[in-house]
Amino acid sequence: MELEWAGELESMNQRSAFAMDIRRDTAMQIISQICMIEIIALNSQETTDTICERHCLHPVQHFFHKKVLDTIRRRVNQEYIYHAIDAFGVHLLLFSVSGTPYLFGPFCCQPLSEYGARTILKQNELDEIEVKDLQYYCGSFPQIGAAAAVKIASSFIYTVSPEEPSKTIKVVTGIEIPPSEEEAVVRKRPNYKSKLEYRYALENRFIEEIKNGNAHSALSIMNVIEQDVAYLKRLGPAPENERIGITITRTTIRHAALQVGLPVLIIDRISSANTTLVSKAKTVGDIMIAKEIMIRDFCKAIREMRENKYSALVQSVLYCLNHDYSSSIDLPSLSDELGISESRLVKNFKKEIGLTPSAYLAKIRMQKAALLLISGTMPVSEISTAVGINDSNYFVKLFKKEFDEAPTAYRKRHTT
Repeated sequence: MELEWAGELESMNQRSAFAMDIRRDTAMQIISQICMIEIIALNSQETTDTICERHCLHPVQHFFHKKVLDTIRRRVNQEYIYHAIDAFGVHLLLFSVSGTPYLFGPFCCQPLSEYGARTILKQNELDEIEVKDLQYYCGSFPQIGAAAAVKIASSFIYTVSPEEPSKTIKVVTGIEIPPSEEEAVVRKRPNYKSKLEYRYALENRFIEEIKNGNAHSALSIMNVIEQDVAYLKRLGPAPENERIGITITRTTIRHAALQVGLPVLIIDRISSANTTLVSKAKTVGDIMIAKEIMIRDFCKAIREMRENKYSALVQSVLYCLNHDYSSSIDLPSLSDELGISESRLVKNFKKEIGLTPSAYLAKIRMQKAALLLISGTMPVSEISTAVGINDSNYFVKLFKKEFDEAPTAYRKRHTT
């Protein structure tokens, strides 16, 4: 009996640990996507070394010394969230969750002005760093208020481990651990010979992530690129300037998508949708949202292209059917747009998908209708129109064919 109980206890512990891992990974992903700030588990010296190599501009930044950060990693007190602020005004939050140390950041709380950069360099007697270089460096980090950062970190801790006691905020601006002789050597962050070349390198990385269909990394790099010039926008970015910027970004992404073989029709559809969205945007925030949507749409289309391995023709038809199902789809017009006869379009589509375009469209519409039925109280007639079928009687007929029951019966069975 004791062995059985011990085995059950071990199984419960494993399930609890697995659930915690799921909560942690999900929270990390959400925070990274929304705030563009990483939460990193400091589970090895190698991790701390990598962080220091990526972010240290000068030895005066004590928290980015390998020995210092690794020592902090091993000594994090469970009772605190350490708010570290280095000599350049770069912020880090360090804390522990269930015995594992984590780092939130780096981030800056506000753009660094030219006066602020000069003051920092003068206070630290740094003649080897130029004002613009320091502004560029600090501008490359995400910007978020200290209070908001602490709130996000606290929410992360509670999400991962709800039983974790509340932590006290402890601000740390200095460090008592001296750097090694090797770390005391003045280091300048490599900038590929000039700031412009560094920016070009970032843009190349952005293009590669688009080609890989990796929206998260592409958006992270785009955020760095935008922070790069943030300090030059004295009065804030004007909507018209951002419209020009998104046009350039759109062109860049179109070329990248074309290089990896995304069908021209899909490229044109995503671009046209973005152009329409941007034309309706009234604020900079609206334009930035439109840019993110465009990047995600292109990356999703590229991933689907690589995963499905369909011909360019069938990929194009699939895209139109999957995205335009709520409107009237004219197959002859679509075949003209693709430069192919309607009969050949139907033949090739059925050969690769196993259904005719009309049958596939009906299936997609019914699947979308099923989701609407169980996710709200919209009347069946409105759902019919929402999925592109104006005749509600015909809609009911198609739904019964797909699910072997009427829409009302389907809703009742799945919502009670």
